[in-house]
Amino acid sequence: MRLRFYLCFAFFFTLFTIPLYADDIAIKAVDACLAADDLNQAETVSKLCSALGNDASLRAEDRLNVFIKLGDAAYWNSDFVEAGLNYDKGLAIDPKNVTLMISKGRVLRRDGKYEEAFKLTSDAVALDPQNPLALCDLAQIYPANDLPDKLPLFKKATELKPDYVLPRISLAQVYINVGQYVNAISELDQLKSFGKDRINAEKLFPSPDFDSRDTYLIFLSLKLEALMGSEEYDQAAELVKVLRDEYPKEYKPKFEEAMILAFEKKFDDALAVMHAANAECDQNPKITYCWPGWDSEASILVILKRDAEAMPVMEKMIDRAGNIEEKARGLEQLGFLLKTLGQPDKAIVALREAMTSSFDVRRQILMKLKMHGHYMHEDFDSWNPEIEAGLEECIADTRCN
Repeated sequence: MRLRFYLCFAFFFTLFTIPLYADDIAIKAVDACLAADDLNQAETVSKLCSALGNDASLRAEDRLNVFIKLGDAAYWNSDFVEAGLNYDKGLAIDPKNVTLMISKGRVLRRDGKYEEAFKLTSDAVALDPQNPLALCDLAQIYPANDLPDKLPLFKKATELKPDYVLPRISLAQVYINVGQYVNAISELDQLKSFGKDRINAEKLFPSPDFDSRDTYLIFLSLKLEALMGSEEYDQAAELVKVLRDEYPKEYKPKFEEAMILAFEKKFDDALAVMHAANAECDQNPKITYCWPGWDSEASILVILKRDAEAMPVMEKMIDRAGNIEEKARGLEQLGFLLKTLGQPDKAIVALREAMTSSFDVRRQILMKLKMHGHYMHEDFDSWNPEIEAGLEECIADTRCN
């Protein structure tokens, strides 16, 4: 009788404690996954998290957070397809999760799907109008020079979170894009008061506009660009020295040094510096982002009327572009070069592809067509027969460059 009692007790004890023990293991596994804060270590994050996302025994909230973690790690390591897949899995659990909507919107933006990105990010702002990240991301979807739409969103983001670095850096970039260099410098000087550690504490997601994830380097590079735009070349030269001291192994300071020489119209000297920096960038596997240097080298070669040398640099810009925008900008340059070289058919093909793949590039080229009287409409949003006709007129017009 006593033996039967002990056997029954052991059976029911095991029946109830094993699930509790399993739950405890699962909770610890989720905690370990979410605690993996070094997104650079994508393999580590994947090992800790990947199996958990498909574990139906976990709470929906835990699975959702696992998909966010997996998506962020993939995004940070430039695996944007994998990032998007994980964000989609999270949104399947909670379609109105603002964090996931913002993250998925960012992936769509990188893929050039601006309408989808705008819809998803606008919905996120509607759900949480006081979310500074949503406001900042929505501002970034508008065209690069669209200050009226971008400005209030960036401003509201910084009002809600005064030490938020990204909208201030982005706002400075917009001011630079529209030639308001004094305003850009003012915005960057506010950032400088945060200090280097605070600026770097806010790790920016990988961006097609910069060659480093070090936010302070981005800040210094923008300040340098604003100083050059203001023709403050002495201050710019001093800042190049700071860049070289802070980042001796970085490619960016060499690029900026060449740009100063170009602004001073010392084009041969600028080309020599840029060519050497690009050769180093091509040969050094640790430097993963050479695109701005190729862009600058091609531009300087065109200024010096060394078109035959510019052609392979532009082709490299297109073949090794990091995203749709870079490829479109390379095609734009190539199209106008082909026009100059007397190859109108090839020029139209390149410019058509550039304009149909990037809203910003289409807008820039159409402004050029309008300036020369080859496009008289306000519609920049979609490809239409008038654009095609205007493009053909521009190719035949020697002034339209």
